Amino acid sequence: MMVGYNSDMILFVPISGFEGDNLIERSANLDWYKGPTLLKAIDQIQTPLDKPLRLPLLNVYESGNGIVAVGCVETGILKSGMYITFGPSGFTTKVKSLEMNEKVVQMALPGGILSSTVKKLSAKDLKHGYVASNSKKDPAKEATSFISQVNIMNNCEGQINTGSVVILDCHTSHDAAVFIEILAKIDQCLMSVVKKGTRRNKDKSIAKKVGDRVTACMCSTLPVIVVQYVSGEALRDEP
Repeated sequence: MMVGYNSDMILFVPISGFEGDNLIERSANLDWYKGPTLLKAIDQIQTPLDKPLRLPLLNVYESGNGIVAVGCVETGILKSGMYITFGPSGFTTKVKSLEMNEKVVQMALPGGILSSTVKKLSAKDLKHGYVASNSKKDPAKEATSFISQVNIMNNCEGQINTGSVVILDCHTSHDAAVFIEILAKIDQCLMSVVKKGTRRNKDKSIAKKVGDRVTACMCSTLPVIVVQYVSGEALRDEP
């Protein structure tokens, strides 16, 4: 819900993927359900437009018209002619044109994968993992550290401890990250704090093994943009 969707407007739809019940057409097997099918329920969801622009880059290449940055609009609105800033580098430029599905468009909404041609930059100035934002309205900033809830699904090295280094996949970036401090252990069912770390003995008493969920303070070894309502993260102990 952090990306701005109203949870009260999102329906819970009973379906059967195996039988195909209530996916596209209503089913007699679910005649007690009076709401829309899954497809109609998805179509009814209103896309929030009030969040700042965040567009993680998937690819960058050079064309005859300039540098083309490819990405998906996660939040906000991108318009042709807008001045955007690429973080964490801080390069600012003007969007020359936008293209979606091989068609020129003037505007892109959340969920749209598009190619944007920009001015006065070279392919070396941008790279996969950078985030584009509106330079005049809450531009994205580099995160020196960040707090994450981490589900430990597999760990070949044993326990996760302060100083453990993992590979962080954050939106489209892919860099090494370090656990600065294990702050607390979270109950998987109740989503409440079970045990907190202390300043004197930060995390030695908190289990950090497979199946645990912990809250941790982390930092990336390279500059990275981390946005609360955009950045889904995956951590791995190998590249």
